[in-house]
Amino acid sequence: MTYRYREIDVSGIGPFVDDSKLIFSDGITVVKGGNGLGMTTLCRALVDEYSNYMNSVDGKTKPFFPEWVYFYDGWGGVTPLLREGVWWNFRDLFAKTSQINLDRRKLVSAISNYASLLMYTNRNNYNEISLNEQLIITVDEDYRLSVRSAAGKSLNYNWNAGEEQVLHLSLLRAVRDQLSLTMQPPLICDDPFGMLDESRINKVLPFILSVQTQIILVLGSGSRYLHLKPNYILTRESGLNGSSIKKLY
Repeated sequence: MTYRYREIDVSGIGPFVDDSKLIFSDGITVVKGGNGLGMTTLCRALVDEYSNYMNSVDGKTKPFFPEWVYFYDGWGGVTPLLREGVWWNFRDLFAKTSQINLDRRKLVSAISNYASLLMYTNRNNYNEISLNEQLIITVDEDYRLSVRSAAGKSLNYNWNAGEEQVLHLSLLRAVRDQLSLTMQPPLICDDPFGMLDESRINKVLPFILSVQTQIILVLGSGSRYLHLKPNYILTRESGLNGSSIKKLY
């Protein structure tokens, strides 16, 4: 049940003017924009198109995917619910994914490994650990997260927004690792580095790009994205009362 975007027409939606269309490759498509140019509008249109497709498929055969499995929002608008150290969405995920056949033990092990790979502290208000020290993350089968220092000391750790994004990415990737290629949904990323510092971006970017699926990256116009060559840019040209899409290659 592989779904791939071929094109999307957002003409007249939100800030977009007439003839606003994008054509996608099977691999990675990069779109660069900026505040008010329609980045989120484009992402929501993509999410809605995928959701409409899944709703049209026979309910007996289609898998259930929470939105956070195929939509990664760098500003935290769409994330698994983390409350008091527990990912409550896991309960929903396993209750509705009989078609996916997720192995819970493998899943929590993969999340722990990925989160530990990506996570380190960039704050100096923890006396027990050093700045930039790698953190060891563990997720148990009750979906509870625990944190240890590299030396093995248990920490009562409070996640900041950027760290919750890294946890979301670890969960997203761990779920996808158990899906066959024919079940992999596309991955839509709305400004995925919005709340991450430069050093985290250097770890997260290759982690995202290594996901084996069609990837659509919608990025802000900040200088830290210059090394990613865009296929399209969102612009507001003189004389136009709205945004347009310009294809670069």
